Amino acid sequence: MPAVPNPSIVLKTVFLFVLVVQSFCAASQQASPDDLEYYNLAPNRLNSDRTLKLAYIRQTDNNTILYVTYTCANKATAFSGLYLNNLRIVDKASGKTYTATNTWGLPTRADSKFFLYNLGGPMFFRIDFPRLPRSVKVIDILEGNGTGTETYNFTFKNVNVSGSYQMTSGDEEEFDEYLYMGFYVKSFYTHEPVIIDMYVDNHYLGKIEKYITSPTYTPKCYEDGTFSVCFPKSDKRRLYATGKSSIKTYTWNFEFTPGGGLLTEGDCDVTKLSVPK
Repeated sequence: MPAVPNPSIVLKTVFLFVLVVQSFCAASQQASPDDLEYYNLAPNRLNSDRTLKLAYIRQTDNNTILYVTYTCANKATAFSGLYLNNLRIVDKASGKTYTATNTWGLPTRADSKFFLYNLGGPMFFRIDFPRLPRSVKVIDILEGNGTGTETYNFTFKNVNVSGSYQMTSGDEEEFDEYLYMGFYVKSFYTHEPVIIDMYVDNHYLGKIEKYITSPTYTPKCYEDGTFSVCFPKSDKRRLYATGKSSIKTYTWNFEFTPGGGLLTEGDCDVTKLSVPK
């Protein structure tokens, strides 16, 4: 006659089996430390000269996105030149450095011609980085040598990114309004080897010193050789420009409307400064 199993042993076996199954299910559902869930942080940190505010950091599937507000607080001149001087994120714990994958039109060249209007409302910029792993808790956002004394410094130190706040629908609506405010841009260029002095609304900005060599090529906004001007609103502006060749002086004087309110490169438009033949 076969032996009858001990009831206590049967119960223990069933209990252990249930525990193993539950543990397996829990492990399969539990997010890993680097799970790519969407969430936002709101540091609301001003830089050293209070011209820039780090308003939001968004973690997405593939990116860590910085949303920075240009506050227009620096009104020493009507316009300020800007380029991102070796912008990077540094993990405070490991020292690992992350560099931007997309600056959405903000130039990274020292000889770029990119100007921000200082006398209006705020402008909103987006900068994409590779997705930071969850192991990163505190970061420095550094530009230049990281001292925070650069004229146009995107430097924000000791920023805590360890939170995982999941926004409500109301928060999402407010954040979307922020995203779509953007800025308004007009890029100018020429096909002629002429140095052109640029004035907008009677304010001198600088010179177009490069030209597009191919007479049939139309550059994109912010491309090397263009002269880009950014405004907080799409109000009409006036351009006055003068250029001089070896034999003649040229003048341009006309109204223009900066284009594009979204944070995408395709929402700026370009205008050619033609030299009469």
